[in-house]
Amino acid sequence: NNHASGLINHDQVAVFPDHGQRNIFGQRFDRVGRVKAMSLSILFYSLFSGLCAFATLPEHFLVCRFLAALGMGGEWALGVALVMEVWPEDKRPLMAGSIGAAANVGMIVVGLVGVFYPVTGDSWKHHFLIGASPAILTFLIRFFVPESERWKRSVGESAVAKPSIRELFEPQLRSATLGGVLLSSIVIIGTWGAVQWNPVWVESLAKESGA
Repeated sequence: NNHASGLINHDQVAVFPDHGQRNIFGQRFDRVGRVKAMSLSILFYSLFSGLCAFATLPEHFLVCRFLAALGMGGEWALGVALVMEVWPEDKRPLMAGSIGAAANVGMIVVGLVGVFYPVTGDSWKHHFLIGASPAILTFLIRFFVPESERWKRSVGESAVAKPSIRELFEPQLRSATLGGVLLSSIVIIGTWGAVQWNPVWVESLAKESGA
């Protein structure tokens, strides 16, 4: 129903790709290495994407989507960090832009899947099972993606003081930090809130045009 749909949409908007999951997967899991942490985050969101197919209540679906979004945000942050550390400095802006654009490519692919295999009351579960397929990437990543040399060096620098998130809220940075959080929140909520309504708008336009 509309209430359940709105609740699930709010759940997704609130978490993807906000700072909470980046802290869980980016900061905590990163202690085991960039590659291993990224593999774990991909496995995490793939698992809970697939579990959405077995949801029997809106609450089940909400929890699975929330946890899948945690893994997605962690993978994004870790993937960017790994690419930035491995590629030469003069190529980093290009790679950063490519990573951002890749998300849009993924949306197009999902749309094409929907064209050739439409989402119906019976097939929607199959689409979420397809969403679990990135779990296969974890094996390829573990075997073929080398660990960041910069991360390896940082592990041996335990005597060096590690930066803390508290530094962002010190008097000289507090205003800039809060301003950045506010602006980022507006962008995330506005963008992902609009994205949730795109299928509804497209469907209504198709009906109006007789398609």
